[in-house]
Amino acid sequence: MLNRLVAGFLLFFLISFNGFTQIDLSYRYSYAEFDTLHANQLLFRLENTNFIKNNEYFGVSAEGYTLLGYALAPSVMYYAGSRLSFQIGINAQKYHGAEKFSKINPVIAAHLRLTPNLDLIMGSLRGTIHHRLSESIYDFEWQYTRPVETGLQFIYSTEKFWADAWLDWEQFIKPGDAFPEIFTVGISTQTSLLNSESGWKIKMPLQMMARHSGGQISEEETPMQSVFNLSMGFDVSKKTESFFNTLGWFGSVLTYNDVTNANHLGIYRGHAFYTGIKSEGKKGIAMVGYWDGKNFIAPKGSPLFQSVSAYDPTTVIPNRQLLSGKIGFYRSFQTQIRFSFLFEGYYDLPNSQFDYAYGIHLSFTPNFVIAKIPFF
Repeated sequence: MLNRLVAGFLLFFLISFNGFTQIDLSYRYSYAEFDTLHANQLLFRLENTNFIKNNEYFGVSAEGYTLLGYALAPSVMYYAGSRLSFQIGINAQKYHGAEKFSKINPVIAAHLRLTPNLDLIMGSLRGTIHHRLSESIYDFEWQYTRPVETGLQFIYSTEKFWADAWLDWEQFIKPGDAFPEIFTVGISTQTSLLNSESGWKIKMPLQMMARHSGGQISEEETPMQSVFNLSMGFDVSKKTESFFNTLGWFGSVLTYNDVTNANHLGIYRGHAFYTGIKSEGKKGIAMVGYWDGKNFIAPKGSPLFQSVSAYDPTTVIPNRQLLSGKIGFYRSFQTQIRFSFLFEGYYDLPNSQFDYAYGIHLSFTPNFVIAKIPFF
């Protein structure tokens, strides 16, 4: 009864406010945005990310663990005129205490500006947190554990509409391989419905992800599986004169669908509801949210929001109810140096279990002009 009263009070509190989607992670962006001012220039780019993420998880959904390390991605970039850039380099990632680098991936990307509003990227993508997805369907930690996505991507951006559509080819196979082909397809959009002079903003985010594992030419014995996740909602915000210069509300409905009926637990359909309020200032953010999921599964989402345990795949939590809260601080030292701290808390209502996490992120992403070389 107490849990229901707390959840009911929170829902009443949340819908009394207006705001926008979850948590802004733009201060952790690292992708080199296309800049026409570099036309015909050869540049050296350095991307350095240093991170600490300590997850103190004690419940049935996920075990606690710590990510502590850095990623170094040096590359050379050439702008062939004002419409095409080509980048080649590596992304080397290492966890402190490990003798070897955990991942060393090539970074090769061709970025074509098809129109002033539409970009095409082939090779290494503008991925992970740049997709602006909900953490329930795309865990923010992928930025640290799998920082390089590869494939094909279209990005469209105007004042009223933003869209990101991509194909991330995760595992390639040849005839006779004993492992599956794996890829993820995603679409993330944001439509501006209102942007008034009085400070009110209304946005409508729509997010879809599909993950496929299988392949006709694979000798893998595990059944082919295709899983779809969909998230639809509204974000409303209002500028204020207080310490936090914006106050907002977000709400979204999410679905899970296994179209191949290949889930080993027989869970093929599910849904969830996520709502919350958020305040943001020049150097900090704070949010509180409520999650209610029934048989919800997202292969790439944060394990805390799933209806199946991440460390015991036989454990099912049919009705997952969470109170979540985040508070963070961030600061930029010039454009190329960014620091942030984030604390996250999650309270499992049915089980009266509190989990939390905290992390520090420091990034350095400068460009150095090597030479000006005309493109013919």
